[in-house]
Amino acid sequence: MKNRLGLIIGALIILMAAIVFLKLRAPQQTTTREPRAASILMLEGPYKSYAENEQAGINLAVEDINKAEGTSFNVSYKSFDGDPDKALQALRTAVSRDGNKFIAEVFGTSAALTACDFANANKVIIISGVNTGHSLTEKMGNYCFRIIPSDGEAVQASLAWASKLGGQRAGIVSVTTDWGKGLDEMLGYYARQHGIQIVARQSVDKSHAVFEPQVSAIKAAGADVVFLAINPDQAGNFVRAARDLNFKPILLGTDNLTSGEFTSSAGDAALGVRYVLPPISADTPKRKDVVRRLRQRLGLPDTEDPHPFALYGYDVAWTVYHSIKASGGNPQKAAAFLETYTGEGITGPIRFTKRHDLVLAAPYRQMQIQKMAKRLEPVEVH
Repeated sequence: MKNRLGLIIGALIILMAAIVFLKLRAPQQTTTREPRAASILMLEGPYKSYAENEQAGINLAVEDINKAEGTSFNVSYKSFDGDPDKALQALRTAVSRDGNKFIAEVFGTSAALTACDFANANKVIIISGVNTGHSLTEKMGNYCFRIIPSDGEAVQASLAWASKLGGQRAGIVSVTTDWGKGLDEMLGYYARQHGIQIVARQSVDKSHAVFEPQVSAIKAAGADVVFLAINPDQAGNFVRAARDLNFKPILLGTDNLTSGEFTSSAGDAALGVRYVLPPISADTPKRKDVVRRLRQRLGLPDTEDPHPFALYGYDVAWTVYHSIKASGGNPQKAAAFLETYTGEGITGPIRFTKRHDLVLAAPYRQMQIQKMAKRLEPVEVH
């Protein structure tokens, strides 16, 4: 019995040695992992059109990257409905289960605030092209970056324009999200620097739809300018209520008024409403080509430009790819690369501050909704 056991053990040892020998003799195969990223987008709910525009830009950039670089860069998508907890769950899945270390967007400031905590704890790169919330600056840490300016810049541009237009007494209507509360806080903080007094504040939750009470309160306070820090459909409801109550202040917003939900909700009451937008790059042949192809993908007429988030999505994908290529897919090296990165995107120059905000390269644009050929269109004014 002992002899048989010894023979079995001996045979196993010989077999294992043979396997090791054959593996050592076999040609060594190397596998090169193609660059990839994930994107956490709000592709559900009432504001999905924003995310769909960014997704269109990302997808077009992926095609251009693979054609220009001869690679197989891929961006996979996780969808959520606006709930920050669901966004974090989607991010965890993309990182922990799917193995992604580079994220081309976590959509929405509230979602991004939590996502950046996760990214910094797990050494995951997140690059955003839509999250403007001022509070995000404090959260970006070592691994989060944004290629769109902070709302701090938009607030200063809005207040300066309101003052130039003669506004002196301001009302603010804001939604009780991180984005809305941040705008309200900054408007109050910087208003006096522009000779503007805040005379009324109204806050609503994101489901609020009837704005006659808020309009009445701000009108009664004697406001001659109103800042709209509410969601697009809500802003439309507000300006419609203002028209119905014969309240005619200067109405100002930011990129929240670029959505179709605003004009759909406001109807003709949108006429004359103003908002500020980040600067854009020069109208180069490359930008014209990207805009043309995005129009085709989004089914837009030749006279209508794609939503800015489509252009930011295009630049987000390219910036993520550049960081992967430069770092060999190492997030720590990618973060160091991005901190000194200088690029020229479709949306303009891309360079980051020490806190990973975008360095603003030019003044904000001033837009006003006007009637053009029987249609309401945003027009840049000076």
